[in-house]
Amino acid sequence: MPNGSHGGLSELLDPILIGNLLYLKGRRLAGFYVRVYNRPGVLADIASIFKRHRINLWNIVFGARVGMGEVGTGFIVADFTEAYVEPEHIRREIEQLDSVDYVELVRPQFPQILADTRHFPIVDDAGARYIMVSEEAQKAIVLRIKEKFGPSGNAFLYYQGMAVGEAFKDHCISLGVSDLKKALELLLIYTLTTGRYKGEILEFSYGDPLREDRIVLRIHHNWECVVAKRHGFREPASFYERGVVAGLIQAFTNKSVSVDEKKCICRGDPYCEFHVTFRE
Repeated sequence: MPNGSHGGLSELLDPILIGNLLYLKGRRLAGFYVRVYNRPGVLADIASIFKRHRINLWNIVFGARVGMGEVGTGFIVADFTEAYVEPEHIRREIEQLDSVDYVELVRPQFPQILADTRHFPIVDDAGARYIMVSEEAQKAIVLRIKEKFGPSGNAFLYYQGMAVGEAFKDHCISLGVSDLKKALELLLIYTLTTGRYKGEILEFSYGDPLREDRIVLRIHHNWECVVAKRHGFREPASFYERGVVAGLIQAFTNKSVSVDEKKCICRGDPYCEFHVTFRE
């Protein structure tokens, strides 16, 4: 299994591996594309074959969810570096299981890369499509726009984020979330599970008759600021994600807001903070 590394947060976090694209790094990896009937114990039956031959399972990726008894798919990667049996032998054993409909052996497509080319697109459990963007592509988005267009580029990123935040309101409503605080909590779940940042609501007083309307979000590992800091930026660098927060809040409240990054890792702070103020 891959080794985790922990950040400096109050709770331990492990990175999540992209299981459909693996770098061999000197290991002898083999993939198995499987079609199986969705029955209790089928995964345990497959895993028992690898266990019996003392082969370490490297990763398992599942296709779209299917109903009980229907045929689902998966991509299994195993490490044969120290194995005394060939991948083809394992393929035949898996194929003999009653719950298995089909097995295909997948070998590395390049000397250092083993990829799952059978599952596309990437979707969540509701079937919504996601597109992953590498850090190198993030750099192009964040840095090149800033360098080429200056303040105008920053404004473009912010208003692009606002459009995304406004659209996210509709998603919240579709899930039965009509409360602003709950909508922000849902947004923070999505930003965490899609690798954008880990956030928490530090202050929330919107709608409190005894307090000024105010919201503060504490942001850890914001992708925009992480990329900017690595390339020498020494000032608050989050524009797109601030725009997302502004767009969501404005869509829920019909009020104009300002979202300022009062703390930022680019300035040496341990985390970033978004301070939301409501304009009159």
